[in-house]
Amino acid sequence: MDGGDLAGSFFSRTVVLLCQHNAEGAFGLVLNRGTQKTVGEMLLEDLPERISEQDLWVGGPVQPAALSYLHSDDFLPGANVFPNLSLNHSLEDLLDLGESF
Repeated sequence: MDGGDLAGSFFSRTVVLLCQHNAEGAFGLVLNRGTQKTVGEMLLEDLPERISEQDLWVGGPVQPAALSYLHSDDFLPGANVFPNLSLNHSLEDLLDLGESF
């Protein structure tokens, strides 16, 4: 979380969940920036209603059109962020997730 040192930047007053960090770089998701749109409004896929109605959040300034989402390991083990919390980028997996409700 920005403590005020980043005033005027994209990251000012931003909470970032650091998902991956290694010698090649880091990847995080911004957690406190909503878009006031739903997933269904932005994706051109025929989505299950449960997924379509979910709020869409700004994930960060890099690759703003990329799809990234968090889910429990119960659905599909992926890039583990925390125990029982995984990161995924697959639209196909998101569609499967919506069908699993």
